[in-house]
Amino acid sequence: MNRPARILACAYELGEHSELASDLEELNQTPQLRDFLLGEDGGFHTIRSTDGSVLELMTAAAEKVLASTGVIPEEIDAVLLATDSLARTRSAHDEVRTLATELHLPVATPSTVGLLDCAAPVVAIATAAAMVEKGIYRNALVISGDVAEIAAEGTRIVAGGSAVASDAGAAVLIGTEGPGRTVLGAAFDYSPDLINEDLPPHQQLRLRIAAQRRLHGQLKKTTGAWWRRPDMVLPSNLARRLLITYLDDVGYREDALFLENIATHGHCLGSDPLINLVDLQTAHPDEGATCLLMGLGVAHSAALLLGSVDDQD
Repeated sequence: MNRPARILACAYELGEHSELASDLEELNQTPQLRDFLLGEDGGFHTIRSTDGSVLELMTAAAEKVLASTGVIPEEIDAVLLATDSLARTRSAHDEVRTLATELHLPVATPSTVGLLDCAAPVVAIATAAAMVEKGIYRNALVISGDVAEIAAEGTRIVAGGSAVASDAGAAVLIGTEGPGRTVLGAAFDYSPDLINEDLPPHQQLRLRIAAQRRLHGQLKKTTGAWWRRPDMVLPSNLARRLLITYLDDVGYREDALFLENIATHGHCLGSDPLINLVDLQTAHPDEGATCLLMGLGVAHSAALLLGSVDDQD
């Protein structure tokens, strides 16, 4: 019987500049939206930006992960990149090759997971975990990262006005040997109607709540005997009130949601759940909570259920 896949290590790298969201000119041009995002319902305060490239953020995060484990580079068979910030031309191949070279991964096959917005890293982790558990990969490295200038085409007001974007990268190493959080199950949802930017707010809310109901219902089914109710939910850093509304409808109280990083990090696009996982483990190293990672994109949602740190079977 194959051993279950585990997240062996996780790390992140934020953009080197810390800025006040209230200083964003594009936000101050819309007073009602500014008041929502910067007020109690939004929760945004500080965002991060970089003068460098997304590859620099992704490489820095991956180097931290590799340095924290005993896995040798020759035993990492795949690198999955979850990003919307690579070049839109053939030069993206050169960018990926450069990243693999700088990380000294001689046998790893690189690939990308895209068109999923902020759900992409969670989908990439679930994909990598399935391949590791089947024995196709010994270990797999998933790297996420985005720079708002590219991923959001120059704006920092994203997710239909429900978040203020930051620049960041994150990485996780997935394998079967060693301590870590067991990947218990995953689920995905696609709601193409949400791509329509002209939808009235009340219709958007109705569709998003329906999407969360489907997502969490599917997660229970696909997880099966592995299912257990998570102690903490680590979602994308969207406006606090929206997250509380979405997740309360499917049975999660506010005190089960990890929302602290909305104010301090902003919305680090797809990397949010991974960053939140690192910070949860740093703040509560002995808690060993069962966690639910949630990537919430425009039309895509993804959920990944992880066992506690000491859950080895």
